[in-house]
Amino acid sequence: MRSIHLLFALAAAGVAAACTSPADSLLTARAGGHPSSPGGTADDATTAIAGSAPIASVPIRRLNRAEYNNTVRDLVGDLSSPASAFPEDALRGGFSNNAEALTASPLQVELYATAAEKIVTAAMGSVRRGVIVSCDPQATAGAEACARTSLKAFATRAYRRPIADDDLDDLVALFRTSQTAGDTFDEAMGVALRAVLTSPSFLFRIEDEGGDGAQGAPVDAYAIASRLSYFLWSSMPDEALFAAAASGALVTKEQIDAQAQRMLEDPKSQALVDNFGGEWILAKMGEAAPAKESFPQFDDALKASMVGETKAFLASFVLADRNLKEALTAKDTFVDARLAAYYGVDAPSGDANGFARVTLPASSHRGGLLTQASVLTMTSIATRGSPTRRGAWILENLMCAPPSPPPPNTPELP
Repeated sequence: MRSIHLLFALAAAGVAAACTSPADSLLTARAGGHPSSPGGTADDATTAIAGSAPIASVPIRRLNRAEYNNTVRDLVGDLSSPASAFPEDALRGGFSNNAEALTASPLQVELYATAAEKIVTAAMGSVRRGVIVSCDPQATAGAEACARTSLKAFATRAYRRPIADDDLDDLVALFRTSQTAGDTFDEAMGVALRAVLTSPSFLFRIEDEGGDGAQGAPVDAYAIASRLSYFLWSSMPDEALFAAAASGALVTKEQIDAQAQRMLEDPKSQALVDNFGGEWILAKMGEAAPAKESFPQFDDALKASMVGETKAFLASFVLADRNLKEALTAKDTFVDARLAAYYGVDAPSGDANGFARVTLPASSHRGGLLTQASVLTMTSIATRGSPTRRGAWILENLMCAPPSPPPPNTPELP
């Protein structure tokens, strides 16, 4: 059985860059310190998320681009990746889901409105309409009653918690005004649906902290559901997670563990590797540009193979029950045909994406994460390796102890 405690251990051990990990999306600090900081423990983390301890103030988090794309995919079946048109998310502490960096500019607000119009138009013009509109507007109850029922269900999923009566009344009022102006049922529904997709309750993850404002309150079940889903899937909760939150079966450590185990079995958990692992380990890979005269074998295809190896390797730890200590010493890795040739090992038959696990020869100098081509490439300079850069990368990304800045007027290393 895969152990969710590995995920808590990742946060507690501070293995993410600069001791700031996207586990922040899942775990909230007690009044004594964050579980992913040196002062916290994995037990602190599970206790805090289970809601049996007071919590500190929780920041409002805007969905980043990956989370937005995944959320509209799971909400309305939109596969167009609309957030690709949004500005790049700023990194803070090495990650793109840090609340402090996720501001919303006037341009971004305009782009949200444009995206909402396209998403709603596509959804209402496809088979997804039958999922969004769950009743017959021509029935005896009438169009407005059908709109209220459909909007309540849609907004509850979009907001990741039951919609407040006042908010639902506002959406129905938009529908009513649009119909009064002569719009058809679908056109009026489109106006209200666009309002949902441009609402702060959709674009931001907002938690009701409750309590007296000083000590805080236990995390509620819907907030836990969102923390789990955006940590493990970078997306909204699914129906099973919503049902668990609604029934109250998501407030103990055992219940949370059971849901997380289920979620790790879902293919959507690849997002944990792509987003967490990719930003933790591979953040600088996009900047890597070895000189062609020094490394004639290097090209974009080989670069993609290097990235694929590291993601598959990380997945074998995050998504399986494997000791994290092996990450630095393992004599197995994942290669496709191109990387196998580069490493001098037999090319595997591979799976659907071309990667398969291989055992490296005992005589190979490679073994573990630090000797993988991606890590060596992005910690090098254009013409050669750089022990200084590699040491600094290890200190910052693995040891949570970035080196001090150099003295003033220190020249660049040759």
